[in-house]
Amino acid sequence: MKGFVLGSVVVAALACADRAEARPIAWCADEWGQRSRTCAFYTFEQCLAFVHGAGGYCVPNPYLAYAPPEPPPPRRVRRQYER
Repeated sequence: MKGFVLGSVVVAALACADRAEARPIAWCADEWGQRSRTCAFYTFEQCLAFVHGAGGYCVPNPYLAYAPPEPPPPRRVRRQYER
């Protein structure tokens, strides 16, 4: 009986879950007085909240420029069938 209930809960959770979309980590924080860069922010506002107390600034993630490009969508080929 416990297995049935647990299985039902797992199936319901999977059915209700939204699909996760991969988003690039677009922002990095440079803190004043530190020699490190923290690239872990999806939005500019998240980065600003991180550097607000300690001081610093936010920069676009320079590593995104070197990411491999997304492949083009597959082409659909129309085929001519003989009658």
